[in-house]
Amino acid sequence: MEHSKLIQFRGPEASLPAPLFSFLQQLGSIESSEDVWKAFKSLGAALGFPAAAYIQAISSFDDAQDGTCSWHIHCCDSEGMAEHLPDLPVIRDMLCPQNGCASLEPRLLHSADQNGDMAEQRLRQTILDKIGMPVCLAIPLVSGDANERAVVLLGSRAPALAFSSSLERFGCGLHLAAMASHARYRALYKQEFVIRNQLTEKQTELVSLVGQGLLDKQIAHQLGISFSAVRQRLAAVQHKTGARNRAHLAAMAMRIGLTPDPLLNMAEIAAE
Repeated sequence: MEHSKLIQFRGPEASLPAPLFSFLQQLGSIESSEDVWKAFKSLGAALGFPAAAYIQAISSFDDAQDGTCSWHIHCCDSEGMAEHLPDLPVIRDMLCPQNGCASLEPRLLHSADQNGDMAEQRLRQTILDKIGMPVCLAIPLVSGDANERAVVLLGSRAPALAFSSSLERFGCGLHLAAMASHARYRALYKQEFVIRNQLTEKQTELVSLVGQGLLDKQIAHQLGISFSAVRQRLAAVQHKTGARNRAHLAAMAMRIGLTPDPLLNMAEIAAE
């Protein structure tokens, strides 16, 4: 079959299936966060996993609520997937662990799985059947920030034995592709923050200055505007971004790369 054909290269890349190697080559040139998961879904289909979904925990600079666990779902094949995926206990546990410790182990889920009590088994079977994934693999994705957790689901209607056989061939490669996609997606998602919140150039500059720790009077002096103008611009930015206060806005500036991470700066100073 075409998806099992290997590229004729020397070195480690010689062991990669052709679709996976091509995907990794393409990933760095993708410029839209949504296109990352469209490409990943195409890769999964090429390797025999036609159903895919990416469940992204909403990060602190998008969510104005504290103490909540919310998420976005991308590249779903149907509205049913978007509606029912969050009801899977394993998804909730991966995105919002009760003890704060992120799970790193992939989980194989299928509707005939007898793990858990009867209520959990019935719930899992019902949900997997509704979303069209009677068997699927859940891959947890964790970045350096607790608010950047996500889960990728890859599934098909193949019998569980055939699905497991495909995982033995391509599971490690797909895990690698999922982690690379998550990293690329997060980078693009942060870059798109300004566009997503419709910030003007002046408002973006203000966010950067707040992130640098400047006070309103210092910002007014640097921008050559009045103190009241700074306050008005700051209020407009907070309204657009949902920032609760100045500290939250400064955190946003660091998270999206408008200001350097102070921990990284400390590491650089210590190395000198």
